[in-house]
Amino acid sequence: MKKLLLGFLVLTFLTGFAFAQIEHTWEFDSLIVNGYTIATSYGASAVNIPGFRNAYSVALGTDGRIWCGSFYERRDETTLEYPDRITVIVDTDTTIYYVKPIYVLDPATGLVDTIKFMNNPDGSIDTLGGKTGGAYSHRGMATDPDGNIIASFSNGAVYKINYQTYDVIAKYMTGGSNGRPGVDSDGYTFQMDGVFASRIDILDPLDWTSPFNTITGISAGVTRCMEVSPDGKNVFLCTQSYGVLRFFSTDGVFGTYTLADTLVPIIISGGDTTAFYANLAQWHPSGLLYVASYQDLAAGFGAMWVLDPDQNYAVVDSLKEDFLWLNNVVDPDTTPGGYYQPWYLRCIRDAAFNPAGDEFYAAEFYGYGIKKFTGTIMGIQPGEDRKVVADVFTLYHNYPNPFNPTTVIPFELHKSAHVTLRVYDIQGRHIGTYIDKEMTTGLHEFNFDGSGLASGHYFFKLTVDKSVATGKMLLQK
Repeated sequence: MKKLLLGFLVLTFLTGFAFAQIEHTWEFDSLIVNGYTIATSYGASAVNIPGFRNAYSVALGTDGRIWCGSFYERRDETTLEYPDRITVIVDTDTTIYYVKPIYVLDPATGLVDTIKFMNNPDGSIDTLGGKTGGAYSHRGMATDPDGNIIASFSNGAVYKINYQTYDVIAKYMTGGSNGRPGVDSDGYTFQMDGVFASRIDILDPLDWTSPFNTITGISAGVTRCMEVSPDGKNVFLCTQSYGVLRFFSTDGVFGTYTLADTLVPIIISGGDTTAFYANLAQWHPSGLLYVASYQDLAAGFGAMWVLDPDQNYAVVDSLKEDFLWLNNVVDPDTTPGGYYQPWYLRCIRDAAFNPAGDEFYAAEFYGYGIKKFTGTIMGIQPGEDRKVVADVFTLYHNYPNPFNPTTVIPFELHKSAHVTLRVYDIQGRHIGTYIDKEMTTGLHEFNFDGSGLASGHYFFKLTVDKSVATGKMLLQK
């Protein structure tokens, strides 16, 4: 049975004026990586990685294969054995390695590759495990612009792995227990130095011998996850007590990062207005930032928010809490094994969107696999043709509409202000920024040329200082 995860998204902006909607829906698809029969209604046949539990990392390769790893060892529920352990006997000495492999699932064939060893560029070989049960746990993954996988581990190792051959392209040691890495659109890797991060190392895509740049002066307690904007200018660090810290550099990786602000720093539940365990920050291809919290069973909260960077990271939506873990209340819709719904999102340690932005993969720590959700972004639904926004400006509908290939977008400023005009396609993907400058009071018209675009609906978004309005236009060739 599918559950609606995210309903209609109503954009209520900083001015308090709600004037647009984005039809943005998510539905639970499947437990695409499944470790236990208890977690499914489809029996043992649905288990494709027996014993997989406490997921901690997930990423997508360019070829669509799903990379993932867990915090604890695999234990087969039928045999009660640990299938990934390696026994090494040298003379009379026996050593057992507790291995936490990388698993690579091909959704098209259902085949799973198990990677236990890392073939390093210098010819050495690393085992993804240690001599004690707690060693070498997964700490998160990311995908670089070439489709290669950045995998981070608790022993301080960070690997850039060729998504086709599984060979290590580069290896870096932080000296800490690491956390989820981030990668910008130029391939620079951002890696915190531990779960009590004091710095973030930035690694050049062509040289991992030493940091290209470093973000220092961090004092935020427990930090398990981070994200970076595609342009590398914004770095988001998830903390246990302070929300998401945003560091900003005007020059991206070539500049100095400073703490800019704190995003969604509090959550109000049961009188608690200070504690917020930021558990995940994930960039959506449409340019929105998803932020998730850990489900606190005592305080009774847990949620995921959608933030819009074009509105100074205002919260423009949140997931409904009835699809999260609610104080151990058992919903009657459980699996035959008594497992709470697999679409519950109690503690997302890592997540990944596909390039189109219509598939969401969650590494749920308190579950038995990787959860897949599918979604649609139908686009911005405009209200009336004439929108007066908080006495700041008036946006008129474009004319002609439909158009081929040009149309005029008129707007009137009621005061001098900084203006940006952006255009998006029907799936919410950014087509281009056409105005980004200070403009004076009065009526203005922008001539939009869609010569290089395919026929279809497009949406224009006008931002005047911190006020926003949107419109819909149809290109017919």
